Amino acid sequence: MGDTSGGQRRQGRLLPRAWAASMEAESREWMVRCPSCGYERSVWDSGGIRWKASGTSRQFRRCPNCGQRGWHIVYRPRDGAAPPASSRPNMRLVLALAGGGALLAALVLAGVLFAVFRGTAGPRDATNSYFAAVIAGDWPGAQGYLSAAQRARVTPAGLQATWAAREGANGPAAGFSVRGTSVKTTTARVSGTLRYQNGASESRTVQLVKEGGAWKIASSP
Repeated sequence: MGDTSGGQRRQGRLLPRAWAASMEAESREWMVRCPSCGYERSVWDSGGIRWKASGTSRQFRRCPNCGQRGWHIVYRPRDGAAPPASSRPNMRLVLALAGGGALLAALVLAGVLFAVFRGTAGPRDATNSYFAAVIAGDWPGAQGYLSAAQRARVTPAGLQATWAAREGANGPAAGFSVRGTSVKTTTARVSGTLRYQNGASESRTVQLVKEGGAWKIASSP
């Protein structure tokens, strides 16, 4: 007979009680499964009747458990055939996997950015410290940021004379801001802008070398 929809009447007459009992018993054997969350209840409990039917089928309806609409699977477990796999993925699982993947990607990106920042911090800090010493007029301190080769060539007094000549037109240096940093294993390059007290500025590129675990300025100071 398949699915029926009303009460227990046929052609205007009440069905025999045996038929009604058989309809209810068989309708309770047939299960309706949600393709989204897997929630199940019997055809009878869902307000329907399935009597003298065979094979699985699908009904488009709304799940009372998860609220999703879809093609629910109607099957009878005693027939021995498991319901076919849903063609619609479990959205909760999909969202959970997507969220986990996004979190993993964010952690990987954060790790990469941290490694890059940590690798460039040494050359950048050494360059900023050198220019801070120059601006403060601390010539022995500024010389201490130079490489061994540069320190052998330039004394603190010579460093002061060099910067006095550079600052003749624009006045003392007032600040340095880093624009970019490139690092290899033992060498690095820091580019930035040097500002003077009269408002003038110039681009500067500083070459550095790693000596004894510390970054030192290897280019002309």
